[in-house]
Amino acid sequence: MLSLTTGGGPGAFSENGIVGDIHAHLHPINYGIFRFVVFDVLPPFIAWGPVKASDECRRANIEEYVARVLSIPETEPSAYPSLTDYDPKTLRLKNGA
Repeated sequence: MLSLTTGGGPGAFSENGIVGDIHAHLHPINYGIFRFVVFDVLPPFIAWGPVKASDECRRANIEEYVARVLSIPETEPSAYPSLTDYDPKTLRLKNGA
């Protein structure tokens, strides 16, 4: 599970945000490193803009993080296509995969 903070709120890291979809940025790490070596990839923990957040919000982030870590054994891994779902010649997903 990647655990990270950002310099801004979730809007900036959305699909149409100025930075772009955070999950697209994390994909090379989650899939290209973790999943490639057959690790289960768990959804990331993201604390949005803690430097600008209130003390109350930062405390809530810590509590949420502790809860996420403690729930790792019950957390469903993110789904990724299997290598067999890709055409070996083009390395693109097969139709219907």
